[in-house]
Amino acid sequence: MLTKEFQIKESDKKRIEDKIIVIRNNSYSYLGKGLGLDNLSNNQIEDFVKNIGNLL
Repeated sequence: MLTKEFQIKESDKKRIEDKIIVIRNNSYSYLGKGLGLDNLSNNQIEDFVKNIGNLL
């Protein structure tokens, strides 16, 4: 298997991290709306999902 290593510039790394955070927050926001939890924050929805996961 071939692998290629590459360097990520610090400015690009920050931009990528910011995009990941936006995607994560949007995911919890959409999930919250789907579950009828519109009034909860993303952190509260994340905690809810983790708690449900622990119960399963």
